Amino acid sequence: MKSNFIDLFNSMLPRLMSSNDIDIEEELDILVPLIKYEEKVTKTDLKRSDIRSRLTSALNANGIYSFEKSHFIYIENANEDQLEHFMEKAERDIRAAENRKSKAEMMRMQISLAWDENGNFVGYHIPKAVNE
Repeated sequence: MKSNFIDLFNSMLPRLMSSNDIDIEEELDILVPLIKYEEKVTKTDLKRSDIRSRLTSALNANGIYSFEKSHFIYIENANEDQLEHFMEKAERDIRAAENRKSKAEMMRMQISLAWDENGNFVGYHIPKAVNE
């Protein structure tokens, strides 16, 4: 279900980045009516997409993983090729998690907060590199 989401999001991003409080429900109220799909999308399509996402999460939570598009297997029933695929994916996931952790640690260390003599919060400093 390809749509114009990315273009719409990119056009909203400067406003979102300048906001002090983003209410996701209000953003959805703005965004949803503007979404256009490349093909006709029915209620059944949307329901199927939602259930696919939820089913995938439930399967993964129970040790059932995808070894190719739309095909899953319980890990204890996997053959050598499927297990190799799972190991490669696990390695990618580990690297991605390490990158997220590293970025979070850097952000934690680089954000500086300031308070006045009465203990009132007066500001912060976030180096540009944190946001890149």
